[in-house]
Amino acid sequence: MDDRWCLIHATHATAAEIASVAATGAIIGLCPSTEADLGDGIFDFPAALQAGNGFGIGTDSNTALDAFGELRLLEYAQRLQQRRRNVAAPAYGHSGRALWGAAARGGAQACGRRAGRIAVGDRADLVVIAPTEETTHSAPDYILDAAIFAAASPRVRHVMTSGVWVVRDGVHRDEAAIDAAYIQALRSLQETL
Repeated sequence: MDDRWCLIHATHATAAEIASVAATGAIIGLCPSTEADLGDGIFDFPAALQAGNGFGIGTDSNTALDAFGELRLLEYAQRLQQRRRNVAAPAYGHSGRALWGAAARGGAQACGRRAGRIAVGDRADLVVIAPTEETTHSAPDYILDAAIFAAASPRVRHVMTSGVWVVRDGVHRDEAAIDAAYIQALRSLQETL
């Protein structure tokens, strides 16, 4: 195992196993909504933070496709289990920014891409969220906190991948073609029944 590995659903990993994974440079892929939906338990996130383990987030059951919601559930489950606040960022104080930054870097690593941060030589992969009441009145340090924990449903406004805008004003550039292909796939499946 090395830094090219991403271990998905390490929910039941012990602190020692988590430290062993961290020592290899591998990351852990967390799917909080899937784990909640399946009743699988809560990942030992404090052990991963202590070990310096990277992580990414996702879902594989499609119960939710919401990065903000996944990060909120990850932190809230930890707060319930640990009975304290700001588990993801105890010293830093901005759990939203800590969670988003770490998940972006870990997700980029899982995909084998130089991305997940704004830096010379890294891919220009950006997400712009539409302002909400909660984020509009927040100081810059609190915007991600507000988007993850306070906004009822922060809407992704624009998405840039490798310097190219693929979503503008909430609409994917290939949305019509994607919808048409999906409808055709459903029709093909219905014809086989």
